[in-house]
Amino acid sequence: SRLQIRPIPVLLVAVVIPLWFLIPALSPYPVYNESRDQAAHQQLVQAVEEAGKTGPVLFMNDRQAVALGEVHVPLVYDYEVVTLMEMAMSGNRAYLNKFYSDLANHRFAAIVATRQNLAIKQEGVFAEENNVWNTYVSPYILCYYESTQTIEASASRLEIYTPRTQPGTCP
Repeated sequence: SRLQIRPIPVLLVAVVIPLWFLIPALSPYPVYNESRDQAAHQQLVQAVEEAGKTGPVLFMNDRQAVALGEVHVPLVYDYEVVTLMEMAMSGNRAYLNKFYSDLANHRFAAIVATRQNLAIKQEGVFAEENNVWNTYVSPYILCYYESTQTIEASASRLEIYTPRTQPGTCP
C-alpha cells in the first residue's frame, strides 16, 4: 500500500483548524469584561469621592487610582499593604501601635482594601504571611471598620471599609 500525498490546501486546513481552537484556550492572559471593569472603576471612584468629603481615605490596595489622579483625595502614605506586611512580619510595635490607634480613632473616612478575614492556615502557599496579616492587621481593621461596599472587577475584588459605630470583635 502506497502512502497517498494530500494536496497542500487540505493539509493546511487540517493543521490550521485545530490550532485555531487550541491557541485561545492556551492563552495565559485573563479575559476581561471591559464594561464590568469600567462599571467597577466608576463605583470605586464614586465611593471614594463621597467618603473623601468627610475625611481621608486610606488606599491599602489600588493606590494607582490616587497616583494617576483618577480619584481626587489626598494619598495617605502611612499604610500601604506591602509596608504594613513588612512591619507586621518584623514585629515593629511602634508602627503597628500607631496603625491601631489610627483605626481606633477612625482617622479614615474609608479604607480601600481587599477582603479581610481572620482565617489562620496550618499549611499551604503563603501560610505564614496569611497568618501574620490575619493576626496583626485584619482583626484591627475589622474591629473598628466594616465592609459597606464590595467592588468586583474581572481580576480583583475590593472592599470599602467605613468606621463602625460600635467596635466589632476586637483583639
